[in-house]
Amino acid sequence: MNANNYFNNAAGAPRPFDNANQWATSFGGPIKKDKTFFFVDYEGLRVVLPTSQPVNIPSPDFQALTLTNLGLNNPNSVPFYTQMFNLYQNAPGASRAQNILPQGTDGNGNPISGPGCGAFTGFGDLTTPCALQFQSTAGNLTTEYLVTGRLDQNFGSHDRAFIHFRTDHGLQATYTDPISPVFNAQSNQPQYEGQLQENHTFGATAVNQVILSGSWYSALFSPAISLRLRRPCLSG
Repeated sequence: MNANNYFNNAAGAPRPFDNANQWATSFGGPIKKDKTFFFVDYEGLRVVLPTSQPVNIPSPDFQALTLTNLGLNNPNSVPFYTQMFNLYQNAPGASRAQNILPQGTDGNGNPISGPGCGAFTGFGDLTTPCALQFQSTAGNLTTEYLVTGRLDQNFGSHDRAFIHFRTDHGLQATYTDPISPVFNAQSNQPQYEGQLQENHTFGATAVNQVILSGSWYSALFSPAISLRLRRPCLSG
């Protein structure tokens, strides 16, 4: 059940790291005999979600020739493209990238004899690949914790009341980027709810019940970096 999948094995990619930790604890009891009681529960979850997907990245030859062409025609853009290519080169699993993409075409649109870049200015050799492919197994973290509590009070033989509160805080791994965790997206989803209830009995045939309750929920979807800085770019 925990074996590597078919596509990872076919691409020579290792089994992605998968881990799940879940815990819970609760306690309660009387505060005042036959009058006041309490109960508290705490639960937590931490899951590393693995992914598996093919990723195309520029080949070293394509990167080098692109930087050379930019140096001749637009040197101010070289630092930007250098930084971008560094992201591709350092992507988790990029060292496994292979020349397995479909073949390119020549200047007339005809397929070339082997997998390559085609008519890209400066290559000369039509079989030089423009892009390589690897199987990404990058992971992302999802967390959640829940706290709930209740306090019961017996005021007398005809009046009983309780107050209940619950909060649930989840951090969802919305998107896992195979190139860099800088581009990951997460969703912070806090939830609060509470209830106050009082029951009053009128003899053996009638009862009056008062209930006050409320809840609040929010979901913020944002890049992981801006979420940690508490500056979400999109909310809903």
